[in-house]
Amino acid sequence: MRILSKTVSKDIIQLSIPSDKTEFVNIRVINIIGQARISVWEEIKSGLNYIQLNTSDLPQGSYRILVRHDQEQYTEESLIIIK
Repeated sequence: MRILSKTVSKDIIQLSIPSDKTEFVNIRVINIIGQARISVWEEIKSGLNYIQLNTSDLPQGSYRILVRHDQEQYTEESLIIIK
């Protein structure tokens, strides 16, 4: 599993995540000092999934997006929020 694309607007991140099966994933947005600022569980289905995260409460800065699935596997993407 991987993040196919991410779109960032002022208060929303939209992730496009393809999957070959239905499963639950944990999506976390981590700040530069390692704190999880957003953590959500989402059910994704086989095919292309679109997930939106509200970032209105996050201050400007550098973050990482972590997607946990299939017992400890991670996908990681860099993200910069500018407000």
